Amino acid sequence: MAEILILTKNSLAEQPLQNTLQRLNDEVYCSSRLFFEIDRCSDLFSFFSLVILSDSISTIEISHYWSSLKKSKLPIIRKGNKALVRQSDYDWMIEEIDDWIEDPMSAAEIVDMVTKYTIKPKETVTSKGGSSTDPSPYSDVSYYQFVSSLSSKEQQFLLRMYEAQGETVSREQLCERLWNREPTNSSLCQLSTIVHRLKNKLSLVGLNEQDIKTLWGKGYFIEPTLHSFLEKYEFH
Repeated sequence: MAEILILTKNSLAEQPLQNTLQRLNDEVYCSSRLFFEIDRCSDLFSFFSLVILSDSISTIEISHYWSSLKKSKLPIIRKGNKALVRQSDYDWMIEEIDDWIEDPMSAAEIVDMVTKYTIKPKETVTSKGGSSTDPSPYSDVSYYQFVSSLSSKEQQFLLRMYEAQGETVSREQLCERLWNREPTNSSLCQLSTIVHRLKNKLSLVGLNEQDIKTLWGKGYFIEPTLHSFLEKYEFH
């Protein structure tokens, strides 16, 4: 069972979403206060598996509290119009947010999206009567959980690293690949965020976040273990 936190300005407006998520038999909490007290109540986020930001909270307000939200290291889903955000001064948020609930998504689509971020490995019994966690690192389940959680830019980054076959790829080359333009301070900063998020997502499914390496002043490379893992499933 997962614990899902909906942050909103109007709890009653989120009732349809709560009803939808409760089909998963998860615990769903809705707060109209916690978002604006996140700095004071940051420890509470450790009790949750996922955060959903309501469209009743403006993009400007989200940007103001964004650094505090990211400290939770939880997957973040945003209700709202992704296209409008892309056209605004807050377009950087597109890649920062893990997923979007947009009209006219069906209840089934929302359930599938949330399950992707809250699914937990099953316990299996070992020959000695104890328990072990499935999936083990680099298993079928961990691969599909990991890949399904990737944003477009994260997938492009990982594909470029996979194509390099263990060679170091400079930050400038990666920025040109991801944004089709000369690197800027903004794109270099976004690249660092993408790498940080990828490492977190590797860790969330039991993979080794250290398989993405940073060579300071040179760029990034991936370890042979991760490359072989992606090659096994014909990552593309």
